[in-house]
Amino acid sequence: MRLGKVKISSMGSYDFDVLAASLRRDTGDMRAYLNALASKLGDAFPQRVRIKRRRGLFGRRGEVERILLRLGNGQYELRIEDGEPVGFRRSVVRGITLKSDELSLEAWIDDVIRALVTAAERSERDRQSVEKLLRR
Repeated sequence: MRLGKVKISSMGSYDFDVLAASLRRDTGDMRAYLNALASKLGDAFPQRVRIKRRRGLFGRRGEVERILLRLGNGQYELRIEDGEPVGFRRSVVRGITLKSDELSLEAWIDDVIRALVTAAERSERDRQSVEKLLRR
């Protein structure tokens, strides 16, 4: 799916496919992918991302079990179940989940990108975070 260029601010625009490619890299090994994606999103959006990790051996940080990204009224969760990625999109208002959808990895990434672009259009801080995400 090609959505073309997405205008984020008067400072420039980003190609939807470039954002998608930055989130889709190395999906061959799902555990490694989830760890890399958690690092990328966590660094770019530290206030909006929660990462749950398994307990590692001898107190080390373990592998990522779940990524939760909060953008506006949307919550985007990605986790691995039986070696397969499972994504969720939830509409949450005042702490109450109004709607929850299970998504494929591709659909989850597309929805997250749309939400990131929308957030970047509304906030300078989020625009800078998207730019940081692209540089990683």
